[in-house]
Amino acid sequence: WLLIPAYRLLPGDLPLLACYRIGVLVGLIAVVIALFVFQRLLGAVLDRGGWRGEVRRLGTAAGVAFFVLFIGAKGYYGMDAPLVLVLGLFYLSRVSRRGTVAAGAKAAVIDGLLLGLLFMARVDSLPLIVAAAAVMTVEAVAGRRSIGAVAARLAVAAAVAAPYLIWSTARFGTWLPVSARIKSGFPVIDLQQSLGVIMNTSLNRTDVAGFLAAWLLALGPWSCSRRDPGGRYGPARRWSHT
Repeated sequence: WLLIPAYRLLPGDLPLLACYRIGVLVGLIAVVIALFVFQRLLGAVLDRGGWRGEVRRLGTAAGVAFFVLFIGAKGYYGMDAPLVLVLGLFYLSRVSRRGTVAAGAKAAVIDGLLLGLLFMARVDSLPLIVAAAAVMTVEAVAGRRSIGAVAARLAVAAAVAAPYLIWSTARFGTWLPVSARIKSGFPVIDLQQSLGVIMNTSLNRTDVAGFLAAWLLALGPWSCSRRDPGGRYGPARRWSHT
């Protein structure tokens, strides 16, 4: 949807390096947009947690620093990851403020479109879509709302993905893209092969070390909250346990 119009609109004699730079620029623009969407999501989470004043500003600054220095600085392969960031964060920001089954046909179409495009941007975002469907169902049942709101969202998402699924299955015999088949050892389930491929393509030692450092640093606020039975840190205590 993005590359074909770009191919038609841009000059046809662009050298390969220029095409690569355009793709990188699109990815960087998507990351910048994702940062602003992430701030909306972070604001909704902090508001619900009761963060106020200086503590809220500290939480916002920490979240933005994490996004810019870790997520934004990570090396990307292609345009899919930045687009997943934009679409996924936009969906999470919407449902954090409105709920997963907000009333109205417009809300159902937008939510379903975001979920469908998220799947199209990167197939291995499917677990998030399955989790979203489960949360929608639970919220509809618990709130005694119509299950039709859930069905409408899933129907729109399915309509977005159906042409690709049908065409890919008919043409290649499977709906999985090439990258997913390589990383999953498809059609044979081989966990060792899958992890080996992922560690040499999608992740590296720096990424793993960064995750480890983040988890160790997170133990500091958690241990402080454990020593704060009176709730002196207020929202920070609730947030760390969450």
